[in-house]
Formats: sequence, C-alpha cells, structure tokens
Amino acid sequence: MIELPERFARFEAYVERRFDAIESDIARNTRDIARNTIDISKLKGADYERRVSRVFASYASSAYRQRHNRSLRRNRLLLGAGQTLITDFAEVLDSAVERGEISEDEMDALRLADAIMAGQYQGETVYFVGEFSVTVNNHDIDRAIERASILRKATGSDAWPMVVGDTIPDSQRGRAEAEGVEFRIVAE
Repeated sequence: MIELPERFARFEAYVERRFDAIESDIARNTRDIARNTIDISKLKGADYERRVSRVFASYASSAYRQRHNRSLRRNRLLLGAGQTLITDFAEVLDSAVERGEISEDEMDALRLADAIMAGQYQGETVYFVGEFSVTVNNHDIDRAIERASILRKATGSDAWPMVVGDTIPDSQRGRAEAEGVEFRIVAE
C-alpha cells in the first residue's frame, strides 16, 4: 500500500513532463503556421503582381480613355512582370540622373514600381506608374503618387499614378479619386 503514493507521484511527474512537451510542440507549431501564412501571403501577392503586370498596359490605356475620352497609341510596358527595365527607358532614367533632374534614390524608387507603361497621344508620350496589391492601402497610393512625380521630373512628360487591387477599401478609393490616382479592381 505504501507503493501507491510513490507510483502516483511518479505518474504525476510523467504526465506533467508530457504536457510540458505537448505545450512546447503546440507553441512551435503555432509559430511555424504563422510563418507559413506570411510566406503564402507573399507568394499570393507576388503571383497577383505578375498576373496584373502582364495586362497593365490595357488597364492604363482604358483609364486614360475613360478620363480623357481619347485613346493612347503604341502602348509599351517598360517595367513589368520580369522587373527588368527596357534598355531605352533605363537610359532615359540614367540620363535624368546625370542631368540632375532626379537623384539615384529616385531612380531606384522608379525601378521598384510594379509596372511602368508608356503610350503616345498626338505625338506626346504619356506614362502610367502602377502599384499592385491584393488589398490597396494608403502606402500603395503614396508610392504610386511619388513614383509618378519622379517620372514626370525625369521625362518632362505626363505621368499618371495608378493602383490595382482585388480590394480597395472605400477610404482608399476616395483618397485615390481625390488625389487623381487611377484605380482598377482586378479579382485575385
């Protein structure tokens, strides 16, 4: 009979160790799931950006036509899915830096745009700078505005900011409209 309390104490210690190990495993799994969720979100975002950049020129052309009731001609994606600037356009930016019209940092900011498109209207070049996000937020709008401004300085041509997203909350939609930022909703 004296053995029973000792056995129970050993069993209790064993159960506590097991529960501690299980709690540790759960905490580790929870951290892993959180990391995987972030990784999956990044992959979904990157895939969304790639898909949208492939057709960005048509979105930008449509936005220009709706706003100005005129069509752009010879649209060209200068930066997009591959994230490589077309050589001619890279030279335009390099020249703008050399002339002091934009800084190296501003050129780098342009190179980080999700897409840049050029089109022609009556012999004049018009640019669109696109920022894509599954859910458009103020940061996306800020980047589009800033990068369009830099592009205007670098080229001396009209440059329009544009955001594209699966979801654009009403407050961001209102801000985009108020600040002249074109926007398109494109399903994920």
